[in-house]
Amino acid sequence: MSFLPPPWLMWGTTATAIVATPGGGLAGGGTTVQLAKINYARPDTWSFLLSARIVSLESSANVVLQASFFVMTGLGRSVFVSPTPNLAAGFFSSPQTPFCQFIWRAIPGATLPENIPFNPRWTTETLGSPFDDAAAAVAVQPVCRWFPAQDIQCGVVLGIESAAAAQASVEVGAYFAPRSHMRPEWFGEHGEQFRGNENGGT
Repeated sequence: MSFLPPPWLMWGTTATAIVATPGGGLAGGGTTVQLAKINYARPDTWSFLLSARIVSLESSANVVLQASFFVMTGLGRSVFVSPTPNLAAGFFSSPQTPFCQFIWRAIPGATLPENIPFNPRWTTETLGSPFDDAAAAVAVQPVCRWFPAQDIQCGVVLGIESAAAAQASVEVGAYFAPRSHMRPEWFGEHGEQFRGNENGGT
């Protein structure tokens, strides 16, 4: 009997974070939360579910709130890192395309969470970057429902903007699962037969 925890304990989680701004139209936040860390030890195709829910909101003016998810994927010797918003360049006007983002625009101050439209928000797909920046305003962005990876890290950056001081508590989640979960260690008793040590993945 094995007492080791199952590897998928790190394949996703839900966390709650506080994001705040002093007001005056200044963007606040930049709060980063890590949600998943996967070391699968072999390539696979991954599905995902991303979510965000405003738990509480305090402000006397309209609020704009954004949750921008980013991923770092590795396969072999290569790594891809999706962009994250840059507060210095203007959190809500960044030209970069995050892996996925949820934006609540112009939430009236003192609105109860249950009265905020589309709260919570969730998705099992996202949009890739436009292929041609000259046609970015009219081009249809490609849909991403899964991607290849050996290792995955996922986090989210929260931002908030308001004319008055504002604070929000946001619950965010990210969950990943391989589309074909066939572990090498299920077949054979000798780990040395796997040249990539893929039977040691977490």
